[in-house]
Amino acid sequence: MKLHNIVLFGLLVAGLGIGIQFLQPKNGLTLFEDVTLHFPSFQDTFLTKEKVENKKTLAAIIDEDEVDEDELENALDPEEQRKIDSIRAVAVKDSIRTWQLKFHYPNKDKSILYPFFETLEGAKNRKKPIHILHYGDSQIEGDRMTAYIRHKIQSRFGGNGPGWLPSAPLVFPKSFSIKHSDNWRKAHLYGLRDSTITHKRYGAMAIFGRFCPYPNDSIPNDSLIHEAWITYKSASKSFDNTKSFRDFRMFYGQNTRPVAFQLFEGDSLIKSDTLKPTSSTKVFRHKFDHEVKNIKLKFRGYDSPDIYGVSLDGTSGIEVSNIAMRGNSGTDFKKFAWEPLSVTYSQFDIKLLILQYGGNVMPFAKTDKGVESYAHRFQQNIEYLKKMIPGVCVIVIGPSDMCLMEGTEWITYPMLPKVRDELKQSAFNAGAVYWDLFEAMGGDGAMKEWVDAEPPLAIKDYTHFTNRGARKTGQWFYNALIKDFQEWEAKGKK
Repeated sequence: MKLHNIVLFGLLVAGLGIGIQFLQPKNGLTLFEDVTLHFPSFQDTFLTKEKVENKKTLAAIIDEDEVDEDELENALDPEEQRKIDSIRAVAVKDSIRTWQLKFHYPNKDKSILYPFFETLEGAKNRKKPIHILHYGDSQIEGDRMTAYIRHKIQSRFGGNGPGWLPSAPLVFPKSFSIKHSDNWRKAHLYGLRDSTITHKRYGAMAIFGRFCPYPNDSIPNDSLIHEAWITYKSASKSFDNTKSFRDFRMFYGQNTRPVAFQLFEGDSLIKSDTLKPTSSTKVFRHKFDHEVKNIKLKFRGYDSPDIYGVSLDGTSGIEVSNIAMRGNSGTDFKKFAWEPLSVTYSQFDIKLLILQYGGNVMPFAKTDKGVESYAHRFQQNIEYLKKMIPGVCVIVIGPSDMCLMEGTEWITYPMLPKVRDELKQSAFNAGAVYWDLFEAMGGDGAMKEWVDAEPPLAIKDYTHFTNRGARKTGQWFYNALIKDFQEWEAKGKK
C-alpha cells in the first residue's frame, strides 16, 4: 500500500472517531435493552488546560507532606526547625490550601468553640473525663478516621481507652477487639432495619445486641436458660492510649426476667450481679483500681436484656467515641427514643459532637428542593442534639468527594456541591462549625485521583477511604482543630 493511502486511511479513521465523539448521544448509544456503547468524548481524549492544572493540584495534595501541628510545636533540632519554618511559609503563601483545610464558622465567630477549648486546657487535671462523640456514616466505620483523632487528642490532653463500643457491632473496630458468642443478635435503627422490632429504644449508638429471641405477646416466656458472653480486648495495632482503661459502664434494658451477670478481667472474676427485670435503661458500672486491657462479660438467664453498648474510659483527660451509622444521613437522631438517649448522655461530660454526614444523600439527590429539604431536616437534628446536651459544641464534617461513572469517565456527583453548601448553611443556622472534607481532598474530581494514588487513599467504590486515606483526613481535621485552639490560647483564652 502506498504511503499517501496509509495517511489518508489514518485521517479517515481519526476523523470518524472525532465525529463519533461529537455526535454520540450524551448517555451513550443504546444497542440492546441492557447494552449501551460509550465512546470517550473529545474533552476526555484531549485534556483541557484546566483539567491538566486540576490533576496537578490534586497530585500535589495527595503527595502533600502530612505536617503534624504537635510536632511543629515540639521540634527542637535547629535543622528540623528550619524545615518546619519553610513548610509553614509555603502553607501561609498558599492561601487557597489554607482555606480548604480550615474550620468555617457562622459569621466568622470563632468563639463558638471557646467553651470546648476551655475544657481542653485543664483536661489532664479533671477528675472526670471529657467526652467527644464522633457520629458518622460508613466513612468512619471500624474506627477509621476517629482512631487518629482520638490518638492525637489523648496524646496532647490526656485520657485513655476507646470510649463507647457496641455489644454486637455491625462492623468490628480495628482499634479494639470485640468477640462474642454465636447466639448474639444485633438490631440497628439505621440502614435496613428489622421490621419485627416496633420500638425505637436502640440506645445512644443506634444499635443493640441480645442473646435471646425478641419477646412478643404471641410467644410465651422462654423455658430455656440461655448463656452468652462478650470479650473486649486491646488490639495489638491500636494506638497506645486506646489500649487500656479503668472505668467500665454497660447500658442495658428491656429484660423481662432476672439475668445473672459476671464481669471478668482476663480469667479472673471481678464481680457478680443480677440484672433485675426492667423496662427502662439501666447502667452497670465498675471502676478498676488499675489499668485494664482485657475484660469478659458473661450472661445467664431465661431472657436477655437489650445491651445498648459499653464505655471503656480513663479517669481523666479526653475520651473520643466512634459511632458509625451505615447508610445514615444524619437525620435520624429525632427518631431515637428519648429515655435511653438521655440516660446515656447524662452519664458523661460531653463537650463536643462531631457529625460527619452527607455522603448517603448523593445517589438520591436530584433536585435543589430535595437537597434543601434534607439540609433542613439535618439542621433540626443538630438542634435536637444540642437540646439534649446543653452547652455542647458541634462540628459538622461534610461529605467527601464521591464519583460516579458517566460514559467512560469518573466524575463528581453533580449535586455534591449543592449538598455541601446546604449542609454548611444548616450547620451555621444551628450554631455549629463546618469542616469541608470535599474541599480538603481537593474538590471536584478528587476521589478519582485518591483511588488512583499509589498507594491508594480510597477504594474502588469511589466513595470510601482506605485506612491510609482515613488517617490523612483525620490528621487534617486534628490540625484544623488544634490550630484554632492555639489561636485561642495566644489571644489570652478569652
